[in-house]
Amino acid sequence: MKLNIKKQNSLALTVILVLFCSFIVSAQTRQLAENDKTQIIQAILKREDFKSPEVCCFDSKAENIVYLLAENISAEQLPKLKSIKFVLLTATEIEEKRKTGIEYYSFSEFEVRKSKVQVFFSRTFSDTTAREGNGSTISYECRKVAEKWKIKGRLDSVYAS
Repeated sequence: MKLNIKKQNSLALTVILVLFCSFIVSAQTRQLAENDKTQIIQAILKREDFKSPEVCCFDSKAENIVYLLAENISAEQLPKLKSIKFVLLTATEIEEKRKTGIEYYSFSEFEVRKSKVQVFFSRTFSDTTAREGNGSTISYECRKVAEKWKIKGRLDSVYAS
C-alpha cells in the first residue's frame, strides 16, 4: 500500500513538473501580433540601403526592384518607398533566377523573448552560372517603447564564395 502511494505521489509530481515546464516554454515563445511584426519589417526595410545592388546598376530616376523571399513576411507588411519596388518571390522562383544571378533579401522567423523581439535580415547574391555568391546577415533586436518599435541592428555574418 505504501508503495502505491509513493508511485501516485511521484506520478502527480511528474505531471505537475511537465505542465509547469510546458507553461514556461509557451510563455517564452509567445506569438508576435501582426501589426507589431509589420512595424518591425517596415522599420528594417526603411533603414536598408538598396541603392547598390550586385546584379545591376541603380538608376536614381528609375524604380529599383528589390527581391524578398516570401517566407515570414507578406505583401501587406511591406512599406511604400520612393524609387523602390519590393517583389516577393518563393524559394522556387529564387532558385530559378540564380541561373542568371539574383540578389535577394530574407527575414528569419521572429523570436519573441520576454520584452524584445529578435530577427535576422539577410542579403544574398547568387549566380550559379558564374559560380559566385556572397551575402551578409544583420541581427536586429527590437523593443517596443511608447507604442513604437525601436530597432538596433548588428552585423552578424558576412560570406563570399
